[in-house]
Amino acid sequence: MAETIAHSLMENLEELMSSKRDLIREEVDQIAWLHTYLQLLIAFLKDLQIKFKDREGAKKLEARIRDVVYEAETTIDLFVVNTVLKEEEGMITKRMEEIGHGRSLNLGHVKKD
Repeated sequence: MAETIAHSLMENLEELMSSKRDLIREEVDQIAWLHTYLQLLIAFLKDLQIKFKDREGAKKLEARIRDVVYEAETTIDLFVVNTVLKEEEGMITKRMEEIGHGRSLNLGHVKKD
């Protein structure tokens, strides 16, 4: 179970690293580190399952690893959502400035009526 979740997160990280988003590229080193760490973790889990398949301690360790991978996945997901929101906010602000609307409410034309 933990191995499957780790593989899924690795695939998401690979997609993220190939992304062209500027805000994500700022964190590419950390994302790459996590990807490498997950590769090592998967190898460890495979070894753990082979050598200690039915031992209670191995099952507890695998459950803890699963929880940590879920936590990493949630952190990455939140980062992506926040990054996309910041990017979209920037595009909206830029568009508003292009059409002549700044960040202030300009109701001068309404008052004339």
